[in-house]
Amino acid sequence: MTTDVRPELPSIMAPITVVYPWNEQGQLKDRIDAFYRRQFTGAKNVTFINIGNAAHFVMLDQPDAFLEQVRTLLHD
Repeated sequence: MTTDVRPELPSIMAPITVVYPWNEQGQLKDRIDAFYRRQFTGAKNVTFINIGNAAHFVMLDQPDAFLEQVRTLLHD
């Protein structure tokens, strides 16, 4: 949690998938989307998947939606 790997992102050749939460009680979805996209600036092959009605732990708040995304990624 103390290591910032963002400077290394341009050197990562493997695909990166970011699954992230958002909910209407927090900030606007557009702001959450922009926040996560900024964190991965420089990554060459990144896909963003947002799962709504979830807080920090997407896999606990929306387990079915999270599992669906994992299954999709494993089959691609």
